[in-house]
Amino acid sequence: MFMNILEITGEPIGTGGQEMFIINVLRHINMKDLKIDLLTPYYCENEIYREEVVNKGGQVYCIGLPFAPGGFRWNIMKPLNRFLKVNCYDVVHIHSGSTSMLMLCSLVARWNGIKKIIVHSHCTGYVKSMKYYLLKMLTYPVLRFIPSDYCACSVEAGMWKFPKRIVKTKLQVVKNGIDLTKFHMDNEKRMEYRSLLNIADGTIVIGHVGRFSFVKNQEFLIEVLSLVKQRNIDVKLMLIGTGETLHEIRDLVKVRDLENEVLFVGAIPNVYDYMQAMDIFAFPSRWEGLGIVGIEAQAVGLPVIASDVIPKEMKLVDSVSFLSLNNPKKWADCIVKTVFHIRRDSIEIIKKQGYDITNTAEIVRAIYTNSPRYD
Repeated sequence: MFMNILEITGEPIGTGGQEMFIINVLRHINMKDLKIDLLTPYYCENEIYREEVVNKGGQVYCIGLPFAPGGFRWNIMKPLNRFLKVNCYDVVHIHSGSTSMLMLCSLVARWNGIKKIIVHSHCTGYVKSMKYYLLKMLTYPVLRFIPSDYCACSVEAGMWKFPKRIVKTKLQVVKNGIDLTKFHMDNEKRMEYRSLLNIADGTIVIGHVGRFSFVKNQEFLIEVLSLVKQRNIDVKLMLIGTGETLHEIRDLVKVRDLENEVLFVGAIPNVYDYMQAMDIFAFPSRWEGLGIVGIEAQAVGLPVIASDVIPKEMKLVDSVSFLSLNNPKKWADCIVKTVFHIRRDSIEIIKKQGYDITNTAEIVRAIYTNSPRYD
């Protein structure tokens, strides 16, 4: 039976973890009898992803709304309803870190007669404020009864978005698998890309991959970089990605007189090659569901320094440290100590823990087709 599937992302299509997950699955899923489209209520700033979806036989749809994270997203309902009235789908898979986005898209999908509605939580949150509890109460009736399937990248991410009863009885943890044929230690690529980027052998490269946003907290890395530089250490910060706070971070770099130390790489298709040029991966997110780039960094053999709000499930090897965001000096200390880390191939460890994208793609297909491959 042929199936039309719509992937809805709660952000613009850029370099974020949600889009990365969708594209990674698309690259490896068995497409027999499937057609997969991608929709964002906002805009697409990643033409590489657009091309990949089209090459797989799908389409990318952008509604064109302004992106204003943090608010209740009532404005998506009418345009999404119009879209679903003229485009028929058997499955709608909603990816978001926004509880209101998951709820509203579920409701609109049900209005249009779609029975297979998958809600997928990709992150936790910053703090459980009064707003958080009110939102949980408001979204409870819809999220309790309308979706057919509940997915999350971790149990913690599921707990932040879904009712407790759902987490206990229906939640399917779908691990953020990565392509282990690309994310692995490669010393030749390391030398090639350091040369390409004019990075000297003795320079320490702190790396980061993520959408430029409040959540990803790149401004914290600028503070840490400044502290490391004050110790007369030859250091650079490599930032990969695009996003709404990019210009603010560029301005901050100028103000802190760090233009020679920061490399803005932009959105690239071969993140795995640029990761080879790094020495340390820094992950200062204010919140995460799991952190797929942290898994990728471990696969490449990099030591990872992450904020202590990131789920501990992200740690698959010993070279991962969790630090508070309240003390950038400790981050600088940890970076200096970690310079002497010996990189080791971690592929088999990561594979054994279920983070191979081929396994993830099989699980996602099983959810779409209601087949028994649900492990």
